[in-house]
Amino acid sequence: MPLRLVATTRPETWRAMQTELLNHSDRLFPETGPDGNVPGYFALTALTDTDAAKLREAYGLPLKGRSDERLLTPSLIRQFANLRDAVGASRVTRYAIFKAYVEAMTNEVIASEPSNRPSVVHFLNELSLQLARIPGGEVPLSRLPSTDLNIAGRFTSAGLLTMVGPALRPEPDEAIEYLMGGVLRLSDALAEYRAGRKDPLFIGGIAMATAHLEEKNPEAARQIVRDLLASKPKGLRPDFEIAARLLMELADQDAALAEIRGLVDLWGQSNLALAASNLPAMLESLRLPLEQRVEVIMRLASNEDADDWRTKYWASDTPGRWVTAFCTLATNLARESGADIVPHLMKRMTGSGTADAVALGLTIEAASADSEAVLGAVLAHGGAAERRTFRTLCALHPRAAIRALRSRAKIGHLSVDAEAAKLWSIFELIDGRSGDVADQEVWRELAASAERLAVAVKSPAQRAEMIVCQLLSHASETHALELLAISQDLDEHLIWTAVKLLGEDCWPLLDFILCEAGRLGPHTGTLGLMPPDRLHPATEVRFLERLETQLDEIGSSLEEDASAALETLLYQYDHPDLRRLRKLALRFASSRNPNARQYMIFAGGSPAVITRFPPPPEHLALLEEIMAALVDAEDGQTLGQLVWKIGQSAGERQNAGEQLATLEKRFGADAIVRNQIDFFDAEEALFPDIPSTDPTAP
Repeated sequence: MPLRLVATTRPETWRAMQTELLNHSDRLFPETGPDGNVPGYFALTALTDTDAAKLREAYGLPLKGRSDERLLTPSLIRQFANLRDAVGASRVTRYAIFKAYVEAMTNEVIASEPSNRPSVVHFLNELSLQLARIPGGEVPLSRLPSTDLNIAGRFTSAGLLTMVGPALRPEPDEAIEYLMGGVLRLSDALAEYRAGRKDPLFIGGIAMATAHLEEKNPEAARQIVRDLLASKPKGLRPDFEIAARLLMELADQDAALAEIRGLVDLWGQSNLALAASNLPAMLESLRLPLEQRVEVIMRLASNEDADDWRTKYWASDTPGRWVTAFCTLATNLARESGADIVPHLMKRMTGSGTADAVALGLTIEAASADSEAVLGAVLAHGGAAERRTFRTLCALHPRAAIRALRSRAKIGHLSVDAEAAKLWSIFELIDGRSGDVADQEVWRELAASAERLAVAVKSPAQRAEMIVCQLLSHASETHALELLAISQDLDEHLIWTAVKLLGEDCWPLLDFILCEAGRLGPHTGTLGLMPPDRLHPATEVRFLERLETQLDEIGSSLEEDASAALETLLYQYDHPDLRRLRKLALRFASSRNPNARQYMIFAGGSPAVITRFPPPPEHLALLEEIMAALVDAEDGQTLGQLVWKIGQSAGERQNAGEQLATLEKRFGADAIVRNQIDFFDAEEALFPDIPSTDPTAP
């Protein structure tokens, strides 16, 4: 059976070994790493709260630690599990755990020979002094008095020390730092640090020395940090970095909150540089209430690039986002905190700026863990930011949004009208989605809520919206008739949305639109506002028949709106009744009404490749006929638009030059050139990034 060895080291040890190990990567790293690349090694980061809880459970600890406890490495959790009684009521910190660990080892050695206590204490003091002088944590036996070697053997048996060749080394590394911290003079150690000594165990020893001082004199320990920050060092400067390391070790971080804020405010540069700083680790270690943790961490938000927090990165798998150490830290906090973090983020949403974008992005991250609870918290918060945040989350979690609305309404925290308004906003976001299995589940939930609300709302407009919401899941002529009964209270957009969703059952509404187009009333112009959503083929045939009949009965007063509706149809293909469509299009193209002709100019002269490539031959032939009829009918009132569109679509047609020549003979060369210049200048101003369609352009 193959054997896999997993080794862990400190980063500096890995850097020393890496070059040599990579020479044998074919044997040492046969599998890919987390990023898909060989070799399979990666940096271990702090445990998330969820992972820490799993490990605590494995060691028989409560899933959630005390409020002053934040243990985020496996070794610390294991040590605390073994020493919880010894740590007792103290704040659960690295210092408290390894103080208990060293004391337990010491008591075990003393217990074997109680009279030897002074010698044991002396040995530990000498060992600690040597550790403070020698980088690496290994003390040669020759540096210790020979009389102490028997005691060293007993500490080795107890597990505190190991033999490394002719040297002794305490285990684990935190024990080395604790022992060093007990003998270091902080003023001398900091001077040595500033002079260039940067070995990690020594820096850890300075941090433990500060914790040791705090145990005796908390104010003096905080003064050490204040002195380091007095010169206002920026991030990555030595005093800044050691101050961050010391603040990690302090037990009473509530009392040191002013110093923590002061340190974060001194960062003063892009958060990309956090990868080389102690600041993220300090922020990760904070044992503060959630509100204060958010307040401290968000002080760095303005140092992010706002582009990295655009909602497009959550809406789809969009590449190009830079993920900083701040982003990782804040995202983990948001995901672990869930709905609890929402009030603290939303009060930082101002509607603009980087911090606003970060707060919204972190709310999205919080929703990834429990979307319904987070959406409920957003609704409960209210305020100016609620609408935008709710809408953003709805687009990502529509099903959870529907349930959150229902829950809030059920406990009386949301009125019927407010719930209906929110439900309609969800409909507007999801209408037009692909209709896969996940979408259909959302549609069913939306329809169920809408059916309940349709009989409860008082406004006809809201009742109509709730009926339309139901059409996503199931549509029938009954729904069309219900909408028809309140049609005078509906706006054009809602009517056309219902027509699209009703499919073949839409005729009662479509007939209403056609009837209203011929008389004065609130829906006289609804026909001309037909959206680009495709009519059902069977409905389109009936629609064109009825439209032709209406035109014959009513006459020219209907031409403008009817031509606008036909323009929409002409941007589509594969028509079930191309003959009647052609007949109506040529009728409008030949009309004496310039407002009717202009819609045919747009439909006939817009390049077909914009909507479909390659254009079907029968479609191009129809466009040719429309343009020919427009040229014949031109009386000067739509000359500018016609000249523009002939030029714009010239690449698709053979006779554009002939048509321009015909118009030139009729209206003069100056009129043609003037209109070309005016419209192509306008086109360039409106669409500066699109190549000009001016056939005379260089």
